Amino acid sequence: QQHFTKIMSSEKFQKEYTYNIRHMYGKEGKRTSYSAYNCTKIIMGSAPNGGDHHGCPYKHYGNEHLSSLLNKLHIGTPGDRDEIVNLKRGGHFNLACQKHFKVTHPNFESIRELNTGGVGEHPNAWYAASVAYNKLKSGNSVKKRRQR
Repeated sequence: QQHFTKIMSSEKFQKEYTYNIRHMYGKEGKRTSYSAYNCTKIIMGSAPNGGDHHGCPYKHYGNEHLSSLLNKLHIGTPGDRDEIVNLKRGGHFNLACQKHFKVTHPNFESIRELNTGGVGEHPNAWYAASVAYNKLKSGNSVKKRRQR
């Protein structure tokens, strides 16, 4: 709610969004909790309309917009960014996503405890792997400092 009330009043948020959010989490209506769409469903589904904040950037962004965003966020090297855009351009959206993960999580392959099996197949898997990577990396840094 804090993020939305930066762009709208608290009353408007309560009136227009609270019920839908509670419904999605099984707190209203049928009381069914809905799971997030996987990448295939997002990619094959309809594109977001104006004002929507969902979708796959590799599928739904134009090449120039994606390139600009990757540059702005300093994702990888210029070569990495070109490779991501070229994968997107070729319709390999999942591979572009996996490349993005690879360049933003250096040496992730060397962490045995890290499960990256669903990266590029489900947004929640990308998020979970990223959080686990950062926890494991920060844990390793703490262990190394303690060993000194």
